[in-house]
Amino acid sequence: VAAEPVNALSIPTWIVHWSTVFEFLIAMSLAWTYADAVGNPKWKGLTWGMFPSSVSSVFALTFHIFYNQIPWILTGQAVCTFIGNSTLAIATYRIASSNGWTLSELDPRPALARLMNSEQSDEETTF
Repeated sequence: VAAEPVNALSIPTWIVHWSTVFEFLIAMSLAWTYADAVGNPKWKGLTWGMFPSSVSSVFALTFHIFYNQIPWILTGQAVCTFIGNSTLAIATYRIASSNGWTLSELDPRPALARLMNSEQSDEETTF
């Protein structure tokens, strides 16, 4: 039996890689089921948004199966990761906006002003 190359993954590392893939697939399934349970189809969009990231994990596993010898797989993984991050951002925005969230809530100044006013009123009442 030939010895594995020095860049071969250990058994615990393979377990982590494969379990992460299955965990992600389970999360996709749970998001789809949750969409049906709450009656908000935007959650199904989250599942579709997760798909490119899932493909990225397949690229990573394939890269490791071939002992990191096929460099273009890394490019494919990077592209899928970028697309996946983008589609996840879009999906989460769609879920948030379907629940009444608006972009104006990203501005922290009103919340900070309320916090500062409440702290000042607390100080005034203690003296």
